[in-house]
Amino acid sequence: MPAKPIRAVARALEVLEALNRQGTATALALARETGIPRPTVYRLLETLVGTGHVGAMLGRRLPMLESSMGRAYLAFCPAGERTALLRMLGAPAGFARRLAEIRRRGYSLRAGGGPWPHTGSVALPILSGGRLLGCINAIWMARAVPPEEGIRQCLGPLRETAAPIESAIRANPA
Repeated sequence: MPAKPIRAVARALEVLEALNRQGTATALALARETGIPRPTVYRLLETLVGTGHVGAMLGRRLPMLESSMGRAYLAFCPAGERTALLRMLGAPAGFARRLAEIRRRGYSLRAGGGPWPHTGSVALPILSGGRLLGCINAIWMARAVPPEEGIRQCLGPLRETAAPIESAIRANPA
């Protein structure tokens, strides 16, 4: 006799798949796409966020010292600005050495931990003429993707994305 599927698990996976297809979506949009009632979608999303299967990052402040984006910015911003920011942020002793390593490597990595233990991320600067213009990053679920694999899968596409931005800015500096 075949095992009976667990409906709640099937519904959670359905919501997760719909969310992956849409990138970002409201509970209403997910309910419409899946046919699952909106209150159920809310409960499923709360469960998926609580277990770390969905990153709930929208609207949250990102601490510069703990996020890959913040560390990439600090590593590549002008030295005077970096010194002032590290002082203002209360960076621990030796933090500047970590930023020097990020500059040497060319990207910043956050392999879980910190305020987002369920995710890892990699960030790199967008530079023009040695001037920092901004940073871009990619985030992954740390339970499913180890740091080395996250770097392998994300760093190339991030560089491919940054290169034309940097070229366009160099071509049109206004």
